[in-house]
Amino acid sequence: MAPFAPEYTKYLVSSGLHGLEFDNLVIDEGSMMSIPHLILLGKMIKKRIVVCGDFKQLGPIVLSCSYNAQKWLHPDLFTLLGKTDQEKITHNAMKMLDCQRRSAKKIADLINVPFYSGKLNTANQISHILAKDIPPHPGGHISFVNLHNMKDNICYFSKSKSKYNKFSRLKILDIIAQIRKINNSLTIGIITPYRQQVIDYNKNIEEQEIIDKKLKIGTIHTFQGSECDIIIFDLVDAPDEKGNKKIGKLYSGLVGERLINVAISRAKSKIIFVGDNRIFHEYQGVNSVSSSVVKIIDNAWNERLKLQK
Repeated sequence: MAPFAPEYTKYLVSSGLHGLEFDNLVIDEGSMMSIPHLILLGKMIKKRIVVCGDFKQLGPIVLSCSYNAQKWLHPDLFTLLGKTDQEKITHNAMKMLDCQRRSAKKIADLINVPFYSGKLNTANQISHILAKDIPPHPGGHISFVNLHNMKDNICYFSKSKSKYNKFSRLKILDIIAQIRKINNSLTIGIITPYRQQVIDYNKNIEEQEIIDKKLKIGTIHTFQGSECDIIIFDLVDAPDEKGNKKIGKLYSGLVGERLINVAISRAKSKIIFVGDNRIFHEYQGVNSVSSSVVKIIDNAWNERLKLQK
């Protein structure tokens, strides 16, 4: 859930807050709030409403796909400013905050041009260099552990049709063990698009009796608003047992762009991609994946190659 979700949900269900009035309302993670929620909250505001958020990142989490849900619940608050990105950006109520401090410049550059037209500027922080020399591939902010054509890199489906990949999971747990031999203080996040992969990570950690209070594992949605020194992005997708290659729907279109953007922008000092570097070129369904996502993966792989020279 988004960080603001418990607060506005509390207002919606708590009769004790009804009838109260405030001068101002500030909404954080505005891209994850639906318009009807704003309308209801707006009834108690006398002067102004300030919406903070990024419409290039995750939108509202809505389970229903009915006509009314698609019309009212799926669109985020920024659609009130226009239908296209250009309309939103040029609206006189919009102000872009173009200075980012979370991620090292190399990491921010992966998403800067594809999603922000190159307008993001990076304010250097000490936190940006803390994990630069951590393995794998010390010396860079971007690492890519390529599983292309490895015979054990196989993708399976759970009963709920969620993808999981034992090979990439064990590879990542090994990477974390390597990191922890060097540094126990860095925060590490394992991000994956698929819920089943998260469940299996937690099972592995429980079975191995791993206690790491600075390790967080979750789907991309659960990382919205979070940050870690190191982000390990488990792409998961690989050929299935029969050798079929098909890209998961979560990587498709606007949803895919937003998920990739969030995953990368959680990293402060280092991001480690683990998966098939050819996934968005050779797999079935590549036409559903935006050119921005393809370019980001390609650029991440190229940064990895530079570390070999």
